[in-house]
Amino acid sequence: MLNVQELRQSRAALVEALQKLHDETVEKGPSHEEEARMRTMEKDIITLEDIIHREEALYQREAELAKRADHNGGLQQTKFRSFSRGGAGNGEYETADQSDLISRDQSFEKHLRNRGKIHDRPEFEKLTVGGVMRSLVTGPRTAEEKRALAEGADSTGGVSVPDLTLARFIDRLRAATVCFQAGAQTLPLTSDKNTIARTITDPTCAWRAEAGPIAESDPAFEGLVFVPRSLAVHFKVSRELLEDSVNIEQALEASLRGALSVELDRVALEGTGTPPEPKGISPTTNVGAVAVTAALTSYDKILDGIYEILVDNAAMPTSMVMHPRTAIALAKLKEGVASSINPVRVPALVEPIKQYMTTGISITLSPGTATTLYLGDFTQLIFGIRTELRIEVLRELFAVNHQYGFVAHMRADIGLQHPQSFCKLTGIVP
Repeated sequence: MLNVQELRQSRAALVEALQKLHDETVEKGPSHEEEARMRTMEKDIITLEDIIHREEALYQREAELAKRADHNGGLQQTKFRSFSRGGAGNGEYETADQSDLISRDQSFEKHLRNRGKIHDRPEFEKLTVGGVMRSLVTGPRTAEEKRALAEGADSTGGVSVPDLTLARFIDRLRAATVCFQAGAQTLPLTSDKNTIARTITDPTCAWRAEAGPIAESDPAFEGLVFVPRSLAVHFKVSRELLEDSVNIEQALEASLRGALSVELDRVALEGTGTPPEPKGISPTTNVGAVAVTAALTSYDKILDGIYEILVDNAAMPTSMVMHPRTAIALAKLKEGVASSINPVRVPALVEPIKQYMTTGISITLSPGTATTLYLGDFTQLIFGIRTELRIEVLRELFAVNHQYGFVAHMRADIGLQHPQSFCKLTGIVP
């Protein structure tokens, strides 16, 4: 079998041949035979890229395991285990520890670089997702856009965003998503099914008499399964704006990022879990609940929520996420009567908890205008993100209005590592 270096050389030769064929046919238009050749070359490039990624990931994993085994005297110690089954159904077994999770303050791009999952491609250093989207319609304006279209395009007219560009986009997406700001962690999904173990109940200690038996108490575990689910957005832009606007790349990317971030927040908090929608905090078993069924007139219900978390031996909550309407209502609370000009004093237990707002939370729950406040240690919320983003252009659907449609598609899932670390305050009305 070819080694990684030889595979890279083969891929580079294919990319060069595809680019040459594309340049030769771009003006006159490719023949049917040339189109077939280009499609075959595109598929071969994608296949080689997948093989290279798998080989590099395997090499990196073996190196990490060897290093860990050596450090621990030949014994591998992990925080949890992950079982991955790729699309080929090969039953690959993979171990992972907490270092596989990316915290709020860590870079997705740097994390993947350190694990050899992003290739150093200087030609894509300045490429943006917005630039890829615009170039699909107006044609490439730079050498990097031209290369991205040549390497990522397929026979259906779509394009896969290069891994370096995507990693930087995901970092910006995380920064725009409130749940990430509140502390949620990220798990890069490397296959179609990823499982990590989480603790349901801890073992119970017991006192013993001298020479007496030690009482047995086993912890209970279950698998937290991440299945990358499809998240897509569709919007249209006028041809004139695409051709004439000097900042269209930034506008396209900002629109895409805004749409994805709001939906990621919504599903992380309120996702039903009914496929294809992931399950968020609200319907997850063992998440605490406090029924408000009224307007918030004090911080008492929030203190009740803190109690629900602490009584389950979970950590003190670090964040609360709510709709802007709820945040404004809390800010307006006054001492004593409503006519008072003195704001309510925030209790000492509540004061360190950071407040975050998102419109991803519904304000139309029963009895019609109710909403929910989410309280907890958001580092226990995990976003599983597949490192793929595909862009497609709908050229004919809106042609009568002289517009182009864009479809962006990524895959993600949601999981709670410790559901008892969260509590929801339900039924909050204006």
